[in-house]
Amino acid sequence: MYSAIPIIGVVGLKNSGKTLIMERLVKELRKESFKVATAKHISQKGFSIDNEGKDTWKHSRAGANPVIIVSDIEVAVIIKRSIQDFSLDYLLRFMGDVDAILIEGFSRFILQDSDVGKIICVRNREEYEDYRGKVKGEILAFCSIKFLDQPVLRINEDLGIIVKNVIGYIKKRREIGEIINQLPKLDCGKCGFSSCIEMAKAIYKGEAKLD
Repeated sequence: MYSAIPIIGVVGLKNSGKTLIMERLVKELRKESFKVATAKHISQKGFSIDNEGKDTWKHSRAGANPVIIVSDIEVAVIIKRSIQDFSLDYLLRFMGDVDAILIEGFSRFILQDSDVGKIICVRNREEYEDYRGKVKGEILAFCSIKFLDQPVLRINEDLGIIVKNVIGYIKKRREIGEIINQLPKLDCGKCGFSSCIEMAKAIYKGEAKLD
């Protein structure tokens, strides 16, 4: 999957600092005027933001899908759809006009997707070695709430480095997207690359030319 909007996935096991780094990143990106959307996977079985007996629950039980809730301070959309039917492409439909999407969790989708930038939270060196051996695509940072040896960064002390890596990734994706928009998007292979996306990446790296 290649998204026009840069996606950064924050993955890691329980109590590894995922939510902490999400919170810090959103705040820092907003300071730089980036518009940010987030998504989080809830691992609790059967979790729902809806409550049995409420009007919205009655709407869903009657067959409405989605159910939209509007109050004086927010709008919420409840869609009855299981994780088995979920994909990052589906998620993108709801993100609107943003500069970046930060996703917490969803390891099964994130780790093997080469077009998602990854921040991996680890609790020890064993987890670092395990993730390092099975991740595809660009890793923006390994980080931890604990002090571990390099190259694992500390979420609090090394936040500036992590933010810099994320901003660099967002800008790179923007530039590649601009190159893709100048290509025919036929994936014909005549340029010697498997797709126009791969051609655009090569142009960005200086390994090919637009002409």
